[in-house]
Amino acid sequence: MANLRKIDGSYYAYFYDPNGSPKRKSHPLRVHMKSTAEDKLKRLEKAHAEGRFDPWREDPWIEKTDQVLIQDAIDQFLDYKKKTVQPTTIDTYRQQLEAWAKQVPMTYHVLDVQPRDARNYVYDSDIANATRRKRYRHLDVFLGWCDDEEYLDENPIDRVQKPRKEERETPVLDPSDVEKLLDKIDEHRATTTDATGRRPDVQWLKDAIVIAMYTGLRRGELVSLKWADVDLDSKRISVRNRGDFRTKTGDERSVPLRGKALDQLREIKSRRGEVQQTKPVLADQKGDPIRPDRATKRFKEFVRMANLDERICLHSLRHSCVSLLSRRGVSTRIIQKIVGHSSITTTERYSHIRVDEAADAMEDAFDTR
Repeated sequence: MANLRKIDGSYYAYFYDPNGSPKRKSHPLRVHMKSTAEDKLKRLEKAHAEGRFDPWREDPWIEKTDQVLIQDAIDQFLDYKKKTVQPTTIDTYRQQLEAWAKQVPMTYHVLDVQPRDARNYVYDSDIANATRRKRYRHLDVFLGWCDDEEYLDENPIDRVQKPRKEERETPVLDPSDVEKLLDKIDEHRATTTDATGRRPDVQWLKDAIVIAMYTGLRRGELVSLKWADVDLDSKRISVRNRGDFRTKTGDERSVPLRGKALDQLREIKSRRGEVQQTKPVLADQKGDPIRPDRATKRFKEFVRMANLDERICLHSLRHSCVSLLSRRGVSTRIIQKIVGHSSITTTERYSHIRVDEAADAMEDAFDTR
């Protein structure tokens, strides 16, 4: 039998053997959550009872776990994740994990992975800190799954320090910035043609910008929106899970439609005439749905054309909606319900008070001239 001890925030398994030297022997679990520590302790106790693990040895693992090639494990992991995440997320996992796999020997099994193999990939000197955090996050989930599948004796990511998050202000757009962006799209369409004389296909992007800005929908929710999800009479959008799409949190919600978002959806429907309920709200001139990466790329192109903050991305429209609602006095709890944040802390993070608003408040309070 063994028991748990928490020392300096990290859990250890303590084994007892009256004939051992010493009688008590610890083994680091390198986890900080009690539930995770309890799971790992049960597995170690089982391995100890089966004679596969002996904490009194220099190398405690007597019998190694199954030898699974890294690429085979990646394929199994992606199949497993397909049950719970969107295809775009699967693509990101595949990109990240296969890029990592290329940096280790082709003959490597999961069991061969050492902390340095994860550390060298995460802390590549040529990448930004945000990319390091992204690499760590995806590798952590994958190796954690390998650990659960018992392809590992110990999880090597546990010995790799998680890159610190850099606190920085998230850029947001005012309604005037959105109008500037829309004007730039109109200008580009009016002055640009291709070799056949066709104008750029950008109306869908204008639709996306207005709807995202004034509903707070995530990118995936936006491009997956069907006409069956839009009720113009009751002025609501239903964000729901379906076979080809799941919300980020897995929760469904109803988003009120008011103002410019409502007007834009009415305009889209009027422009298209009769629409089938199963058809996407956002579609290009051919009627094809908009891929998430296409929306992201085209949005960034027009951000640069409009000379807006380079840090602004499509997701900034969601932050901007939260900020705008907050600045107009909507409570954080209501905003959380509208945009579907799982934690109110996330909502508070994006409920911006702009610098000029803070200055105005200080002037109103303290300027006695």
